[in-house]
Amino acid sequence: MSDLSTVINWRRRDSLTTLSGQPTEAQFAQFKANGVTHVINLGPHTNKGALKDQTGCLANLGLKYTISPSISKNPTQANFNAFCAALVQSENDIVHV
Repeated sequence: MSDLSTVINWRRRDSLTTLSGQPTEAQFAQFKANGVTHVINLGPHTNKGALKDQTGCLANLGLKYTISPSISKNPTQANFNAFCAALVQSENDIVHV
């Protein structure tokens, strides 16, 4: 496993789930090298440090990508339900949120 300590607020939740602030393109490549297969993004593409084309970057890396940006600010029950559904659908994946 490569060193992910430079990723903003990187944490391992369990053996299938990691979390962090906004990664760089190189850090997404590190995630893939460490076995991540699906990224669930809770922040809008306008966040500070967001990649110009995060969707394209993750597609080029061969990572599944789910975006649920409204959950990070003024979340609703529907936002939370969508996030939970994304987690359930990715039950066989190693997920980074």
